[in-house]
Amino acid sequence: MTDLPQQPPDRRPRPSILARARRRLRESGTERAARGDAVGTLLIMAYIARREGFPGIRRAVRTVLVTRRDYSLAVPFRHAIAAPSSVPSVAVACHIYHDELMPLLGGYLRNIPFRCPLFVTTDTPAKKAAIERYFADWTNGPVEVRLAPNRGRDIAPKLVALADVHDRFEYVLHVHAKRSMHHPRLHRWSEFLFNNLLGSPQIVASIFEIFHRFPGIGLVSSQHFEPLRSGLGWGENFALAEKLAGRMGISLAPDQAFDFPSGSMFWARTRALRPLLDLRLGVDDFPPELGQLDGTLAHAIERIYYFVCERAGFDWVKVARPDQFATSRRIAPIDSADALAAFIDRRLVRLTKGQPRA
Repeated sequence: MTDLPQQPPDRRPRPSILARARRRLRESGTERAARGDAVGTLLIMAYIARREGFPGIRRAVRTVLVTRRDYSLAVPFRHAIAAPSSVPSVAVACHIYHDELMPLLGGYLRNIPFRCPLFVTTDTPAKKAAIERYFADWTNGPVEVRLAPNRGRDIAPKLVALADVHDRFEYVLHVHAKRSMHHPRLHRWSEFLFNNLLGSPQIVASIFEIFHRFPGIGLVSSQHFEPLRSGLGWGENFALAEKLAGRMGISLAPDQAFDFPSGSMFWARTRALRPLLDLRLGVDDFPPELGQLDGTLAHAIERIYYFVCERAGFDWVKVARPDQFATSRRIAPIDSADALAAFIDRRLVRLTKGQPRA
């Protein structure tokens, strides 16, 4: 999700040497755990036990078990992909709050190798004018920039201000100009997501090869950013997510299998988002922006996108550029249509087993 502008400099006292050493050890453990390293996993477990006690250990164990089954498709695919017989009906739904990131995001969007109208939301007339100037040379279709209140981060603008776009196109890319300044280890998060989803024309073509060959796949997202992985969970969002999911006929439990497209960027069939779109949420359903890092409706929606996709009757997969990861053991290289089919047959995960699907 889009983070708020950088806050004034932190005037608090610098952490002690011991505190900084503990943080480095914890971060080292996170990186090693992400690689499947047992020592790294134990370091993280010890830290969580001290901070959260037994409930935290239970959560961490579930995270580790899910991580060990968390496979993704390596992109771009290694084999030749035939050009589609017709241009897919696809649009970009993009929110730009941090307009200084337009050159970065715009460069990746230009890797889309087919016609793709661009729909952008932003919050001020000055930004709207700047965005229109920047994308004046967009050759993949029309560009429309709409004003939307600075409310609900990137989620509300895409689901509310651009709701009609989802009615008009078969596919949509949800993307935004993301800044994560609240922790230095997250500064590369947005570029990481852009690389996995838009890193080259071949990567985009690979993603649409998935959609073309497997009509049951409704959403393709990025694998998680490794510095985030050990901390992923419901956070303060479960109660909000449970209430919203219930309105769509989805049952949630805090200890069930859980995953989500962290960063809220993905390619999707618009039909895979229909249960959420049909709620017709409004801007006023989202709280005012007060610098929240968790516990808002936008954070809750981010965490149920896969559940929504499954409720609509579709499955989801994750993709990853291997060169962005410390290890590629769970990133499956795809060198043929048969290899892709084998991955879909063996590695799909369903979070809503036993629940109704459309």
